[in-house]
Amino acid sequence: MKNILKLIFYSFISLVYLTFSTNTTYAISLDSTFGEDGKVITSFGHEAVPRSVILQPDGKAVVVGYASNGNDLDWAIIRYNTNGSIDTSFEDDGKILRDFGINDSAEVVRVQLDGKIVVGGYSQPTGNYLWTIARYNFNGAFDSSFGSNGIVTTSFTSNLSVVKSIELQLDGKIIAIGYRQSGGQDDVALARYNPDGSLDTTFSTDGIVTTPIGGSNDRGMVAVLQENGKIVVLGDFDAGGQDKIFLVRYNPDGSLDNSFGSGGKVITQIDGYDRGNAIAIQPDGKIVVSGLTNITTSLDTYIARYNSNGTLDDVFGNNGKVIKSFVSGNDGASSMVLQQDGKIVLGGFEDTGVSGTDFALRQFNNDGTLDSSFGTIGSYVTPIGSGNDVITSIILQNDKKILAAGSVSNGSYNDWGLVRYQTDTSLDVHYFSQNDLPWGPTEYDHANLLGFEDPTMDRWGCLVTSAAMVLNYHDMTEFPDGSAIDPGSLNEWLKENNGYQTGVDDYGKPFSKFVWSSIPRLTKQLFQAEKATYKLVHNRPGQGQDGKAILENDLSNEKLPGILGVSNIETDMHFVVAKGKTSDSYSINDPEWNYPDLKSFDNNDFFQFDRYLKSNTNFSYIEMSISEGVEIAVVDPDGKKTGKQVIDGIVQTFDEIPNAVYGHQNAISNPNVSGEKESFGFGFNEFLLPEPTGGQYTIILSSLENQTYTLNIAALEADGDDKNFQMTGIIGPGANDEFNLAYFQDDPPTLDEVVTFDSLIDDIRSLRATGDISNLGVYISLLTKANVAKGLAGNIWTKRASINLLKSMQKEITKQKGKGVSETAFNILNNDIQVLIENLN
Repeated sequence: MKNILKLIFYSFISLVYLTFSTNTTYAISLDSTFGEDGKVITSFGHEAVPRSVILQPDGKAVVVGYASNGNDLDWAIIRYNTNGSIDTSFEDDGKILRDFGINDSAEVVRVQLDGKIVVGGYSQPTGNYLWTIARYNFNGAFDSSFGSNGIVTTSFTSNLSVVKSIELQLDGKIIAIGYRQSGGQDDVALARYNPDGSLDTTFSTDGIVTTPIGGSNDRGMVAVLQENGKIVVLGDFDAGGQDKIFLVRYNPDGSLDNSFGSGGKVITQIDGYDRGNAIAIQPDGKIVVSGLTNITTSLDTYIARYNSNGTLDDVFGNNGKVIKSFVSGNDGASSMVLQQDGKIVLGGFEDTGVSGTDFALRQFNNDGTLDSSFGTIGSYVTPIGSGNDVITSIILQNDKKILAAGSVSNGSYNDWGLVRYQTDTSLDVHYFSQNDLPWGPTEYDHANLLGFEDPTMDRWGCLVTSAAMVLNYHDMTEFPDGSAIDPGSLNEWLKENNGYQTGVDDYGKPFSKFVWSSIPRLTKQLFQAEKATYKLVHNRPGQGQDGKAILENDLSNEKLPGILGVSNIETDMHFVVAKGKTSDSYSINDPEWNYPDLKSFDNNDFFQFDRYLKSNTNFSYIEMSISEGVEIAVVDPDGKKTGKQVIDGIVQTFDEIPNAVYGHQNAISNPNVSGEKESFGFGFNEFLLPEPTGGQYTIILSSLENQTYTLNIAALEADGDDKNFQMTGIIGPGANDEFNLAYFQDDPPTLDEVVTFDSLIDDIRSLRATGDISNLGVYISLLTKANVAKGLAGNIWTKRASINLLKSMQKEITKQKGKGVSETAFNILNNDIQVLIENLN
């Protein structure tokens, strides 16, 4: 019986890849956007088993294992696209088969920070199994800078040595873990390599460590690297009739860590014939392991949790252990991942009771109890093939989906099987991080021009990254030229297509605003190029509308994600994408910190909500921004007003234009390297009006203090054509500026500044108050000429004299430019004077 059980055990042993998901799961189902109804089967024509899966930053999955060529086994590697199709840009049309000689197998895969792919396993050129590691470039070609043409084999002076797990250090060094055979007995084996593939002689004395556990067949099966550089290895061994699991912890130099267990080792009897298949470290340092064990005559699933010193955690399960039998036949765990909320997901198999086993996922709470909200009382079983189907490796994606790889029987031999699961009711919003390469270190907006010392996307790109996620959700993934839409490329498009409104004044107060209506303009281009099946328009719920009710309806019924403005101790303004409603919060894609929901933000809430709605009709829109401290009030063709205006020294609020929104927005902010909160410039006031009626709009600018300003206006016609205006000026108490915007949905808009002699005189006084006219004599001269010109302008016989005085003022400010008159003062006054001259002619 023991030998039969051992055979079953070995058929289910696999490697684990540890990751942390971003959200709590509430339900599970097959992801219909992956392969055929969530499943992908890849046949090699002979026996084949995948052993390990990992995701690249771009979401593609790399799977490794073995495949028979009809005579013996070869290394096999496949890269899959995010939809489950094979990525034909990867080396040999997406598949790599490597025959080292006789029987070879790739057992584990990892991806380095530079995108290179590290694979470990064994090869058999002749009679012995060799410890083998290979490194591939991103395109699947061997990396010639590693070992000998991309391959490293390490001799343990034994006839059998196998790599079962790989861990990557931040300094580029590679740790391989497995076992080697010596004198007919297996021992745990580790080797550490420099980035070029040479053995790291600072690890032990020659780069190699072997450790006997105490019985026979001591097999290191999987490992995890702690934050402090210590290495924890999980495995199992034959303890003389009862197989047990063990943990061994090593110091960063390869020596045993005597603070862990007994001399660095911990041995545990779970129940009977135990196998250690998966390991993970919780954020609190506790160690979670899982695998399968034997109770009486069948295999069952177990989890055990240890404290950081190696003792069993008695608050978990039954004195640190949980043994769960899901069926009367065999079941077990071969892979495990931890979620950020502490829940534990196991991947393995379950006996069908008829024709073999099926893929099985299980989810446990942090205390070891089954999570009843997951599948059927914590379990979700997937029938696929016609025999023994077994999950060998699982991974959690950033979007909370679970990708499982395993062997699937077709009745004659095993094929490779991949299954992707949707783990909650949130919308399927592709995740981008503003920190990712290649866009993370690139310039955000026109930050260099605005004078920012740290101008990169990874600091300030949360909103454009959120917009890229929304576009990808709507399957708008390529520009008209076929290039990919991602945060970096979208940022560049916005910079080149009036997608940002900016302003800088003389007092070092720059601002930058994302133009919400620029995304509809882009979707129009995509639609025309047949890169989209519909277009998008922007909408922000206004005064008197229930933003939360609208958001929840969008998420649940309209299936539309939203962009939320949020804050916490780290930021006054940050943007995330809302994609689902949980029992007590909203699930989100957070482009900066990857927080799973709004619980990480103030009041578990948002203070701004922006929507992109499907449309193929009306793009008409008016969008304005202005330096903070200056208020905008807009009067529409019907005489209705929205915004704020300083009247008799008091700021008054108006909210009369239907669907118009006016308010202040803080600058995007986050901590710098010292942990101090920094902002991307200063805030601004903005006015938004979708589908404006045609006619003249009067724009009134006012302020409680003397201040220069930059006013930006983006006006879109119904067909999406846009025109942009930028005006600079100065205002002060009782000295408003006015502009007339002639807007019609089917004609290009025009903008005229309302300039009078009174507004010219107000500007001269304000510029003197701000120091922009520093020469008192020049100030008196300009003020006198303006007042005289005003008196002369009203008479047809003296109008020419008024014009001559205005021209004299132009000459004076030109002569004094950079001396008694600043650049700002010159631009403002020259514009005022020129408009008055044109009006008088």
